[in-house]
Amino acid sequence: MWSDDRPLGITVISILGWLYGGLTLLLGVMTIVFNPLSIFGLSPIFAIITGLTYIVAGFGLWAMQGWGWRTAIFVNIFGLVFALISMAVPLLIVHGLVLAYLFTVRESFDQH
Repeated sequence: MWSDDRPLGITVISILGWLYGGLTLLLGVMTIVFNPLSIFGLSPIFAIITGLTYIVAGFGLWAMQGWGWRTAIFVNIFGLVFALISMAVPLLIVHGLVLAYLFTVRESFDQH
């Protein structure tokens, strides 16, 4: 179901999720295409799975589906943990803000 009463923040997060997911997916595929031996490493496969997950989360958020909200929470918690491990302060801030926002609009997803 495509919602006309979707919060603006959810629209922005959905579009950014599609863009980030698409670029990450493209990076994973290009790594495999231009370096076929890289398939034996986890990095390109991980990039493909991550990219697809962000794209799926974006569509679920766009459609105001509960599963989209849960998927977005999952990818942002995962991103937060990755940012903590890699000490990437800007990513910590972004994922933290997105998580906080998603929890504030949670009730919007219960209605759909």
